[in-house]
Amino acid sequence: MPSHLIPRSITLPFKYRITVKQVPYEELLHRACEGSGDWDSESRTIYIEKDLTLPEKRYMLLSMLHHALLDASHWALDAGIAAPGVSAQP
Repeated sequence: MPSHLIPRSITLPFKYRITVKQVPYEELLHRACEGSGDWDSESRTIYIEKDLTLPEKRYMLLSMLHHALLDASHWALDAGIAAPGVSAQP
């Protein structure tokens, strides 16, 4: 796949797989989304408005990935896969 295209899926560390769907704006409205993208943590799906320009889609993907990464971090902590770092003692 050329690097400039929007991927259909992304796998974060610890096999946290995210699906990416490009959908009509009406579907985003149906999802009660107020913007051009949405992150659904239950289904681990990023929704991006399909009529955006490619640079806008890239921006929206990065924005939604930020939310997904935060959820993946909490998931890994809750599952005991990751643990917060220990601070150094003075």
